[in-house]
Amino acid sequence: MLPLAAPQSERLPVQTYAFHQPQQPATLGAGLIDTTVTATGNLSLQLTTDRHAANVGQPVNFHIHVDYSGDNPISGARLIADFPWVGRATAQFCATQSAANCTLDTRSNSVSAQFDIQPGGSIDITGQLRVSDGSDPGKLSAIVIGPIGLNEQDPSDNAAQTIVNQSLFADGFGG
Repeated sequence: MLPLAAPQSERLPVQTYAFHQPQQPATLGAGLIDTTVTATGNLSLQLTTDRHAANVGQPVNFHIHVDYSGDNPISGARLIADFPWVGRATAQFCATQSAANCTLDTRSNSVSAQFDIQPGGSIDITGQLRVSDGSDPGKLSAIVIGPIGLNEQDPSDNAAQTIVNQSLFADGFGG
């Protein structure tokens, strides 16, 4: 999307692009995004792992926790977590408290979630990764993003990163 003008009357005019299969033309369109503030609050995210060092082939368990404080519920919040190793996370689970519709998408080397959440609510996403190469360090990162109608005063706690140091060798011997 490409903004066409400054927002006016809580609406933002945009130009859209839809790309298709290679060698087919793109589709252009125009749209109007409603930027009405429906909630004021804060999403915060924490990312942890069960180990700070791992060798090739070893599992690493992760935990992503998101809290929401605000004056109204929000729908369509998104979380994206990116992992350093090739392969999908396994044993993934999304637990909710005063939240709903936590949908996980794990088709790539990341975890993507969408959810609805009440003020005071939280979600917890857990899973396991396997160290697949010796790239050092292994950075795991995550970000949570509210819907366009969320007026978030302090987005500084919307992202987190943790590092799992690793060895090129399966036995941890590095020379």
